[in-house]
Amino acid sequence: MSIRTAWAAWALCLVVALLAGCGSGGGGPMPEPADIGLARSPWPKFKGGGRNSGQARYRGATGRQRWKFAAGNHVGSSMAIGADGTVYFGSHIPKLYALDGATGKKKWDVFISDGINSSPAIGADGTVYFGSNNRRVFALDGRTGVKRWEFLTGGWVVSSPTVGPNGDVYIGSHDRRFYALDGATGQKKWEFETGGMIDSSPALGADGTVYIASYDGRIYALDPADGRRKWSLVTGDAIDSTPAVGTDGTVYVASRDAYLYAIEGETGVQKWAFLAEDWIFSPAVADDGTIYASTGDGKVVALRGRDGMKLWEFQMAGLATRAVPSIAGDGTVYVGCDGNRLYALDGVAGTAKWEFDTGAPVTTSPAIGSDGAVYVGCADGSVYAVR
Repeated sequence: MSIRTAWAAWALCLVVALLAGCGSGGGGPMPEPADIGLARSPWPKFKGGGRNSGQARYRGATGRQRWKFAAGNHVGSSMAIGADGTVYFGSHIPKLYALDGATGKKKWDVFISDGINSSPAIGADGTVYFGSNNRRVFALDGRTGVKRWEFLTGGWVVSSPTVGPNGDVYIGSHDRRFYALDGATGQKKWEFETGGMIDSSPALGADGTVYIASYDGRIYALDPADGRRKWSLVTGDAIDSTPAVGTDGTVYVASRDAYLYAIEGETGVQKWAFLAEDWIFSPAVADDGTIYASTGDGKVVALRGRDGMKLWEFQMAGLATRAVPSIAGDGTVYVGCDGNRLYALDGVAGTAKWEFDTGAPVTTSPAIGSDGAVYVGCADGSVYAVR
């Protein structure tokens, strides 16, 4: 299916849903345009969906442990949640795990020949996609773990994938290239070369535009059909942050120059930039436009979306660990730190609602399930479900 056909199909389905109510049936609400290639699940990929907003539809947790799973080694791969509640993540063992989200019982695991920092993405058909330090991108059957294909790049694959509306898998590599792969076969459709390695994970705009950042200090907007550059914006240092796209199409990305940038998604024109006191990591953007991000000195900041004005800041008990914030449907903001804490913050006031002792640094971004459960991984290999 072509990009144009995929978007036309989504538009037709939306019209049918509005007229006949089909969008509120058993499959749940109609997905956003950026999510139509992903599983109809509460959290199908890193940062929750194709826009990388980190915004969930579901109400928050109360801070009680539901279960704990021991993966045996550092977990830096954030969890993805399948339509049936299965929780997928990778570790430095190195394995890709599938756990029962309700009980924490292992369903299956697959050994990979090197560590996994890439967070999985789940396609509309249940296929699980992720990268590895062995320079490969993998596709596994989500039910069984059986490998469907693998694709070899020229460097570590730390970037976490997303899936476009026609099933294409988008992912970056340390070989400085960004790839579009056929989700069914793993065949390369196109590649785009940047001036530096890519840790950043792609975000999708409402029109299918692919946004990706690189250690060359630039954020790029690419045409999903052929990888043609639409625009790029240069920052003052390397970017390993993952961009997020607001509901109005604004693209937010942080650079190692300690600025968080707001960029007009269509043109690449900078709208504003916020200077933090230390490195600022990948932002989350709420449906109301509020931006949440953690900084290298252990703060969480909330910014007003229209102009970048700081609304509040919260000092955590340790330094930030690239464990970027996630936002529950009730506005609660979840974030972890290397002080062995998972925090639930009031998104309006910036005060702690509760904190959970993880016993080790939190090293993943929280994933939020349909019942409000929060899933995080830690440096000692522990994975927690907190409800």
